[in-house]
Amino acid sequence: MTSQNNSPQNQIPILFTIASSNRHDLLLTTPSTSYTHLTTSIATLASTSPNCEEFMSKYKKRRSASIPARVKSLKVKWGVGSTTWPRVTVVTEENLGAVLCMMERGVGSGGMLLRLFLRRRRGRGKVRSEK
Repeated sequence: MTSQNNSPQNQIPILFTIASSNRHDLLLTTPSTSYTHLTTSIATLASTSPNCEEFMSKYKKRRSASIPARVKSLKVKWGVGSTTWPRVTVVTEENLGAVLCMMERGVGSGGMLLRLFLRRRRGRGKVRSEK
């Protein structure tokens, strides 16, 4: 028996697009998910999904698994053309629940737009010696 939180009735499909690109994918989440869990899930999916591969990525060096991608910012781009409805909402820990509930109910018909960045290794520059 599955828990009530994981039932298909309580899951919300989210279409996310990586900013300034056509890379995208879909993710199922629940209205009770945390911001950290959502951004981690998106980053994990984006790093493994064929829909999120960069153009000509097969010719690039493979990124080490120890340098995971992370979501820098998360916004919802609403699909409503009204002047009284905002075009974009920045998603935060505080408003995530309300944003997901609105998406679940079909209000605004939005999709998530995110900025995805790679974490850079520290200490790759010159080593400073102490005297």
